[in-house]
Amino acid sequence: MKGKTLSEDSLIREVEDEVRREQLGRLWDRFGVYVLGICVLVIVGVGGVKLWNYYEGRQALNAGQQYIEAMQLADDGEHQQAQSAFNKIAAESKIGPRTLAQLQEAATKIAQNDIPGAVSTYDAVTADNSAPPVLRDLARVRAAFLLVDSAPLAEMQARVGELDTDENPWRNSAREMMALTAYRTGDLDRAKQLFSAIISDPQAPMGSRQRAQIVLSLVEATLAGKSAGSQNPAIPAAGAPAAAAPAAAAPAETSAGEAEPTPAAPKQSTQ
Repeated sequence: MKGKTLSEDSLIREVEDEVRREQLGRLWDRFGVYVLGICVLVIVGVGGVKLWNYYEGRQALNAGQQYIEAMQLADDGEHQQAQSAFNKIAAESKIGPRTLAQLQEAATKIAQNDIPGAVSTYDAVTADNSAPPVLRDLARVRAAFLLVDSAPLAEMQARVGELDTDENPWRNSAREMMALTAYRTGDLDRAKQLFSAIISDPQAPMGSRQRAQIVLSLVEATLAGKSAGSQNPAIPAAGAPAAAAPAAAAPAETSAGEAEPTPAAPKQSTQ
């Protein structure tokens, strides 16, 4: 009885195994091609990524070598050749090397006194949305520095005004450029506000705070002078001619406008 039960169990297991093999075979016949295709795609994809990373690494190494050579040309005073080298790197390289090359290209233009060209290159970096934000902000500040002696306050505000936030690392540089422009154009209240913001910022560089303190003292002195002048309008300006004083021995005039004769001294008696 017991042996019969064991044989029946074995038969049932064999039947179940056969059914499972048959089901797996049908699944493989139906989806096997897709499974193989996915495996091939994964292998090709991984290989392609590895190959692309290798290619980009080689490109980065080449760009780095070219960048070093261009920097050496700039250090040697070969500014024209350095500018051409940086221009080539910017045209052929990816985002990082391209942006650095553009910044160095602008520096070589400054060395050749090509200020409009340098500003144009900095503006190109600023307009490049694919460039790192910190380098775009740096390009804004450098362009503003070149224009601080000539640009109107509205243009300076448009260039670096967005950097005047507590989170931006270039905020005090932007404030200094706007404050100097405001001082140059006569907007002393705006200049005072910006210089005071630099001084009160505990994270501002010591050099920026010292410069701001020096110019702020000039601004406050000018404002105080204007305020004193507006409160005392009758005080003549320095250098104005004084009113002429009357002559000490001028003869009195008659109603007819002629000078009265001076009475003669009485004669002494001879007796």
